[in-house]
Amino acid sequence: SLFYFFFVLGLYFFFFAVGLNTINFIPNAIQFFLEQIYLFIWNLIKEQAGKKGLEYYAFIFSLFFFILFSNVLGLLPFGFTLTSHIIVTFTLSFSVIVGLTWIGFREQKLKFLDLFVPKDVSKFLVPLLVVIEVISYISRAFSLAIRLFANLMSGHTLLNILSTFVVKLMNKSIFFGIVPLIIVLCICFLEISLAFLQAYVLTVLTCIYLNDSLHEAHH
Repeated sequence: SLFYFFFVLGLYFFFFAVGLNTINFIPNAIQFFLEQIYLFIWNLIKEQAGKKGLEYYAFIFSLFFFILFSNVLGLLPFGFTLTSHIIVTFTLSFSVIVGLTWIGFREQKLKFLDLFVPKDVSKFLVPLLVVIEVISYISRAFSLAIRLFANLMSGHTLLNILSTFVVKLMNKSIFFGIVPLIIVLCICFLEISLAFLQAYVLTVLTCIYLNDSLHEAHH
């Protein structure tokens, strides 16, 4: 797990170091691709967290690609999926929530606590609703971790089971193994899409939570 963690980081830096080795006014294919990704993340942060959220662009950008590379590497032969382990995803999500909480208090001071106090409700219900809001806020770390872990774990497990079945079937008869093989290949493409989708979803949720930390709550 630790080896693949550093491997993903090394791959991340290598990918962009090679892609941005030469910057041309008229971009080549790799530079154009990277520029589109840059704009994609930029617009995502601006829409979900506002202009103030662009201060954290580097972190959001790195988070997206770390999750994406970790997801995709698990689909390669002899690969290892970091994000299919709950301890990795929980450590990542817990760190994000702690960081966003610190940003919230730094930017809004005690007004950040307004996030947990619904307005225009009966005073008798406020204590109960505050407890619910606090639990809901803390559960963000668990929801981010479990969502990423469960989707990657279930998809990769299904792919592993079907692949084993296809290999055993083709050892007995290549003819009867062709259709299951095509199905497995389709699932592989589906898993690649899922790898991107999960990275996108977690990045969007992080931006939404960042917006709560940067701007005062409006219930």
